[in-house]
Amino acid sequence: DVFHNKTTSQFAIAPLPFDALADGVNISAQNYYNPFGVTFGPASGQNFLTRFTGLGQRVGNFTTTTDAVTAGLKGSIGETSWQWDAGVNYGHYNQFRSSQGYVYYEGLRGALGPSYFDAGTGQVVCGTNPATGGTGPIAGCTPINLFDQANPVVTDQLRQYQVTPFYTTTVINRAAEVNANGELFNLPAGAVSLAVGADYRKEYQRNGVDFVAITTGSGGTCFISQEACSTPLAGGFTVKEAYAELFIPILKDLPFARALNVTLGSRYSDYSSVGNTTNSKLSVEWRPIDDLLLRGTISEVFRAPNISELFAGAAGSAPSFSDPCIKQDAASLAAHPHACAGVPANYKGTGLSQTTAVVSGAVPAGVTLKPELGKSFDWGFVYDPHWLDGFSV
Repeated sequence: DVFHNKTTSQFAIAPLPFDALADGVNISAQNYYNPFGVTFGPASGQNFLTRFTGLGQRVGNFTTTTDAVTAGLKGSIGETSWQWDAGVNYGHYNQFRSSQGYVYYEGLRGALGPSYFDAGTGQVVCGTNPATGGTGPIAGCTPINLFDQANPVVTDQLRQYQVTPFYTTTVINRAAEVNANGELFNLPAGAVSLAVGADYRKEYQRNGVDFVAITTGSGGTCFISQEACSTPLAGGFTVKEAYAELFIPILKDLPFARALNVTLGSRYSDYSSVGNTTNSKLSVEWRPIDDLLLRGTISEVFRAPNISELFAGAAGSAPSFSDPCIKQDAASLAAHPHACAGVPANYKGTGLSQTTAVVSGAVPAGVTLKPELGKSFDWGFVYDPHWLDGFSV
């Protein structure tokens, strides 16, 4: 079997939000266009929020390609009941994403720094005024008035710092397996059957990130908006497994035992990421009368962390939240003195419903994920009354 799929898609969302604190950008109090006389950003702790509406919407463009090849052989062993199969498969997933509508903050920082009106040129220039002891204009820098984005001139100035970062994700899976099943010997109730097999898997993931979007600080910032920052990362693991499952017919065609069968199974797994484990199961099927089947299974459960849970790169995120202290009266606030400390009665809130965060796999977060372990108990019945044709529950 050979499979190929290529998909292109696109989305558009609101223009880029600018958060001076989260994005690590300062707007100088000495900026010519700053009417407030205070510095905004990490240098002061004062925040400035806006959207770069003049640049239009943020647009994400995706090209995703998936390829898979599966090949194998199967056959029987002589004139016996035994059958076998062996196969290999290769899977390759690649996604390329580009994001329009972002701003290169390293360049923007200079444009938001100190600036003054140069009487000699009749223009506003970056730098400090030499007439008041400053160092003069900074070459190659054009001040931007973020406080007047409705001005087309400001939009044109912003566009010189516009960038379109790209990201790539590649996942490769390789696997090989061999299986066999057949009858071992006969008991009075029927043949004892065995199924055995082994497999080998190798999984690999790589995240590529444009230079301007690579996270550079502990706060998750980069050269563009924090929400678009990410970290390149590559890694993988291998899995070796072997299993056996034995079907044993215990009783057959007896009073209150039209059939009684037991299945025993066990699987050994060796993960390079989380170590080795053995997990087993016991299943029982009992048919006391022809119309009724009772069945139950006890099994050990094991799940190792998958490739993305381990090796997904750190990326900016904006999860939504709800402030439980908004619009609460004094009595309600007093009942939650820790959660709502310092909140005034009937506080209206800020209207914000998102916060700044980073999401990632376990490896870039420095967390050692362990596998999930457990036991599963399942039971049920099947009732097929012979006196009601076609009915089954």
